[in-house]
Amino acid sequence: MNTRWVLVIALIISVSFNLYLWLELSNVNVPNSPPESTSSSLQTEVGPEYGVNDDAPPVVQNNTSTDIPTRTNDALGANASNSEKQYSQDELENLLNEGRYGELTEQLSILLKQYPEDEHLLLIEAELQLRTRPLPDALVHLYDLLELSLTYDVQQSLVSQINTRYEQAEREFVRSGNWDLLAQLCEPLFQRLPTHRSYILSLAKAYAMQEKLILMEDVLAALPLDDYEANRIRNKAYADYNEEVAANDNYQSTETTPLFNDNEATFIDLERRGNQYRIVVKMLNNRAQMILDTGASTTAITQDMFARLGRFRRLTFIGNFDVQTASGSINAPMVQIPAFYLGPYQFEGVSALVLPKEALPNADGLLGMNILGQFDFSIRPEDSTLVLRER
Repeated sequence: MNTRWVLVIALIISVSFNLYLWLELSNVNVPNSPPESTSSSLQTEVGPEYGVNDDAPPVVQNNTSTDIPTRTNDALGANASNSEKQYSQDELENLLNEGRYGELTEQLSILLKQYPEDEHLLLIEAELQLRTRPLPDALVHLYDLLELSLTYDVQQSLVSQINTRYEQAEREFVRSGNWDLLAQLCEPLFQRLPTHRSYILSLAKAYAMQEKLILMEDVLAALPLDDYEANRIRNKAYADYNEEVAANDNYQSTETTPLFNDNEATFIDLERRGNQYRIVVKMLNNRAQMILDTGASTTAITQDMFARLGRFRRLTFIGNFDVQTASGSINAPMVQIPAFYLGPYQFEGVSALVLPKEALPNADGLLGMNILGQFDFSIRPEDSTLVLRER
């Protein structure tokens, strides 16, 4: 009888203990119900345009492409933190077109930190680089972008910009004989792409025309020894160098004959100021007084003259380049002037650097060898006259 009661009591204790454990475990695994306001609060933070599960990052809207996810122009502003304003794609493009580059740079810096792979932002940044950085550096930046995982259309757009900007500048420098700027254009590109044939040949030619034969050989070493174009550059460089050496050896100081007679020449009046000569030219419909500078490879205009000519509304932008002025090195834009008049001669597509007013005081610009070099010319100091003969 005692044994039976002991078993009953033990069974009761065991059942009670198991019931206790089950209740404790139930309290741990069953979470408290969230307050009803949590769901609506979360929806408010995300915004009325997007659902709670919409976790795709917003991008700047681009109306010209359907391959890239887009959101409305207000999306970027809705995601701004506190008082910080973020711009839509249209607003960013307006900043670019209005030349507000500092403000655009600041906004792109903010947005690209949040969306570093947004293709629309990257394309706007690429255009900003082309407008504000030296052209060689901007082209290298575009090559860096090509290493990202971009869509085919964006890659082709970048390649097209690189080719167009490079070929435009290279063609202008060869036409005007501006070998120093051609070397400046090609050097960073050659360092970035040391096997690119066009960059190799253009840089070698620029060095050859400056009689930098060792640098020329260093660049041409990237091509096979039997490369036809490389050997043509090399042979011409050495032939020109030997001819110059021979001419210097045979030079005798004798009275020179006039370069040409009056019947063949065009005469243009100059104004002498100290050691400088000033000449009146016309660009588009604007009269300009320019300094005659036979030591300048490229014509230059002041920023005031640039504004009078209509800025980029009427002038073609080529790129920015580092140039030396009396006050030091500056980064100056190069433009093409559609119509340029010197005396009876008219020129189309004349390249010119845009320099600060203080670099060219009391003048609208300087007339360089990209114009003068198209003539045989001389200056008659006795009557301050420029004498030109067509080549």
